[in-house]
Amino acid sequence: MPRTKIVRRKADRLKADIDEKLRLAQIKIDSVLETVDEMEKRAKQEVDHKIKVILSRTDKKILDMKLTDFLSHPLDHFEDYQFLAPMAPTSRSLSIGRLRLRTPRTQSQRDQAQSVDRMKTRSRTMKDISMTFQRWPRPGERVLSTSGSPLAVQAHAELHADVHIPTRKGVITVKPHKIKNIEREVLMEMDQNTLNQVKTLNDNLEMIVDMATKMGRL
Repeated sequence: MPRTKIVRRKADRLKADIDEKLRLAQIKIDSVLETVDEMEKRAKQEVDHKIKVILSRTDKKILDMKLTDFLSHPLDHFEDYQFLAPMAPTSRSLSIGRLRLRTPRTQSQRDQAQSVDRMKTRSRTMKDISMTFQRWPRPGERVLSTSGSPLAVQAHAELHADVHIPTRKGVITVKPHKIKNIEREVLMEMDQNTLNQVKTLNDNLEMIVDMATKMGRL
């Protein structure tokens, strides 16, 4: 006669092994699903941030423009579209406009020619907006805005590779010195969007350091 207790014990052990494997598989599946959800959440945040940046850089008149008028301009890059917005007239142009009347056709042709010229300069000098070079004004040099009005710009006295991080209570300035510790309250003042930007900035800085190391500069 077969040993009933031994057979039952083996069946119970086999069932326990199967249940344990199913439990481990369920844990792995839950972990993968959580990772996918986190990646989806991060991707949505990046898309929302990029959309907000595009909307903030685009003139309101362009946003209110009809689609047919918007597509009638043969431009290749999004950076070129911001020059389609009319520039704010200066006080001198307003005084001249009172003395002489100009037809709308002449004015539109002039704006279009100016936009095309700036479009070529923009596409040639700013191919990568994530890394740009902007110099500080020289002593006595006059700085003008895009509308032609003068700006009061203070020359940068110290030449340090500083990083400025905005928070809810102000701006954190990170200087090129070793940090011993970071207070927890400082990180609590940063939102998720700022932390994602800091992570992207860290990746860009690591790329610069890696390239400089390969060139033998470090």
